[in-house]
Order: sequence, then structure tokens, then C-alpha cells
Amino acid sequence: MKKLLGAVAVAGIMLVTGSVLYAAEKGAKKEPAKEEGGATLKKGDRKELIKFDKGEIIANGASGDNSKSFTSSLSKEHAAKGKMYCGKVVMLKDGESCSIITHDGALLKGKRGDWKEYDCLVIKYFLDGDKPLSASAIIADQESFGQNWENWKYSSYVSRNLIFQPGENTMSIDLSSLVSNGGRALDLGNMRTFGIGKAKGEEYTIYFQELYVEKE
Repeated sequence: MKKLLGAVAVAGIMLVTGSVLYAAEKGAKKEPAKEEGGATLKKGDRKELIKFDKGEIIANGASGDNSKSFTSSLSKEHAAKGKMYCGKVVMLKDGESCSIITHDGALLKGKRGDWKEYDCLVIKYFLDGDKPLSASAIIADQESFGQNWENWKYSSYVSRNLIFQPGENTMSIDLSSLVSNGGRALDLGNMRTFGIGKAKGEEYTIYFQELYVEKE
């Protein structure tokens, strides 16, 4: 009987000890990511960078010198499921670059420029025609510009080679991989620009259905 009571006591001590260790381990787990304002982010949560259904236009529409390189407008054609509009961009034959999101357009100022709690930049698009678009992309944060553009040089921003395939597709860019050409990790809390360029001589029409950052 004494042996039985001793065994029960030992088992009780082990159970309590195990419970305490489990509770400590559980409490030590990493807190879920929180968006500005305190809301906890879950897998699949996203932040729209351009709200086409609210009338926002890629690069605020092409004007001035930009109009020689591309045109930008809202379109109902090829809009994403459940959306009314998407952003239509015609990259002109003699043009080279297209600013998808510009720092001076205010789209990436404030909360929309804060990507630090997200994992990837997602681009949903429809490319007209049957030929892929090989594009050189630039992704930049506030430090890439500095004051009066003095930091805007090759080493301060991220360069990427992207290939947009014909038809409807989704492209995802890992935010943790955004390291400038000079080796500096971009400040994901102060993002400012995403743009693409192409070689002269070809014209492409691409419909940007959705642009957002997402929690994986």
C-alpha cells in the first residue's frame, strides 16, 4: 500500500511538473504579428496598395514625360473576381519604364507604406497577347530617396528581373528578400516605390487586377 501511495505521489509530481513546463513553453511562443493599431494578423490577411474600386489609378495616371512611356487608366475588362475595376497599363513601343506605385502619389505614404508585418508582395495581373513581358523591376523605401533624391542611385534600391506571363497570373515577391543592390535590407516600415521597365521596340498591355501585401 505504501508503495502504491508513493507511486501515485511521484506520478502527481511529474504531472504537475509537466504542466508547468508546458505552460512556460506555451507562454514563450512568439506573439502573432500585429498590424498598426493593434489588430492581430492571421495567415491570409492582406493590405491593398492600390484600391481600384475607389478610383485609384496606377501612377495616378500618366502625365507629362510619363505619357511618352506608358498610359494608365481604370478598366472593367479583366477585373478580378468580385471587383469592378482593375488598373490598365499600356507600355508604349518607344517607352521604357512604368511606375506602378509612386512615392509622390501618396499611395505608399502612411499605413500603406508599412509592410513590416507582412511576408510577400502579391501582384495579380492579366497580360494581353501571347508574348511574355520581361521586366526589370525597382523596389524602393524612403532611404532610397533620402532628401531631395540624393540617395537615389543604383546601390540604394532593389533591382529584380520579373517575367509576366500571358493571360491571368499571380506573382509573389518574398519581402524578406528585399535587399538593395548595395546590400542594405529595405526598411519595410517605410516603403515608397514599385516600378517596372522594358526594352524599347515592343508594346504591351497589362491589367493589374490586385496589388497587396499578405501575411503567410
